[in-house]
Amino acid sequence: MFKLYKFENNQILPIELELWAEWFQNTDRKILFSRIGLENVEVSTVFMSVDNGYSCPPRLFETLISFGQFHGETFAASSIKEAKRNHRRACRMVLTGIPPEDRIRPEHPQEEDEKTI
Repeated sequence: MFKLYKFENNQILPIELELWAEWFQNTDRKILFSRIGLENVEVSTVFMSVDNGYSCPPRLFETLISFGQFHGETFAASSIKEAKRNHRRACRMVLTGIPPEDRIRPEHPQEEDEKTI
């Protein structure tokens, strides 16, 4: 079962479905937004507000890179501090063109897959 939260006064608070629906509709959930470079690459960090139960603690914040070479890359976070760190990390990634160590993919992913079979 999923759980719902709101982000208010820098705090994550549980909320009931009926109240959440109104809060979700009337709240700007954006935490940070950056537009970078001539390509206008966007990095946005938002409060997702739904815990789907897949991680503990819940990953309620998400940073997304839109456009550019890292289009579609996401970073999930459980706290506002971690979300802000992920936003800076994503901006640095866009500016340098270099993914962080934990985001570097093998050059030949099919070979990696074959090793695990």
